[in-house]
Parts: sequence; structure tokens; C-alpha cells
Amino acid sequence: MSDQVDDCVQVVCRVRPMNKREVAGQCKSVVDLREDRKTLVVDGATSQDFHYDHCFGPESTQDQLFSTVGEPLTASVADGYNGTIFAYGQTGSGKTHTILGSLQSKEEAGLLPRVLEHLFACMKAKQEEESVSGGN
Repeated sequence: MSDQVDDCVQVVCRVRPMNKREVAGQCKSVVDLREDRKTLVVDGATSQDFHYDHCFGPESTQDQLFSTVGEPLTASVADGYNGTIFAYGQTGSGKTHTILGSLQSKEEAGLLPRVLEHLFACMKAKQEEESVSGGN
């Protein structure tokens, strides 16, 4: 297995950026990301901590998420292991933003287009490697 993936199952949380309506309404975020980048604090009636393998705040980029989550998973899939990215959350929580992103901009592309591009690049590299080595 690729040595880039430490655990069989990892749980990652991403807090989406505020949308235009929320910014215009001067909404305040109730989620705070701790410095360890693995703990989210939800500030409500009582503060509550939630711990994950990785956390990404609203300022995180699609590239940062892909580098941490998508790239290692894709490498292990290219090595022949199963891999799944499962997006879960309520309506409006940012699943589409994270998975698809914007298809008009390479820098705003989400996990799915990046993973597919990386997977095909890995497959092509493996084919070229096999053709050079004679298929052995």
C-alpha cells in the first residue's frame, strides 16, 4: 500500500466559506478551528469540541484539501487499493463546493475533477513505466 495513507479510515471536516447572502447579512461564524488543525469548536449555548483526522477552515483552498485528502487516496487507488471519499452534511453545508467546486477554474476545481485528473496521470505513468521495462 502507498505509504502516504496512515489509516484505513480517516474523517475530515471542512467548513465552507460563507456565501454571498451570509456575507451581506453580516452573519457571524459559530465554528472555530483550533491550531492543531484537527479540532473544531462550535460556539453555541455551550462550546463543544469535535476532533477529526484533519480540519479545513473556510479560508482553506481546494488545492490544500486535495493535497491532504485526494492525492494520497488516489495514489493508493492507483496501487490497487479501494478508496472512497464520502461527503456528508445538511443542505447548504458545502458538499458540492468541496466535491465539484467550480469547473470554470482549475484553481477552484473540487476533489472529484482533481482526483480523476491525478488518477489518469498515475495510470499513464504506470503504462509508460511498463512499456519501458518491457511489461515485467
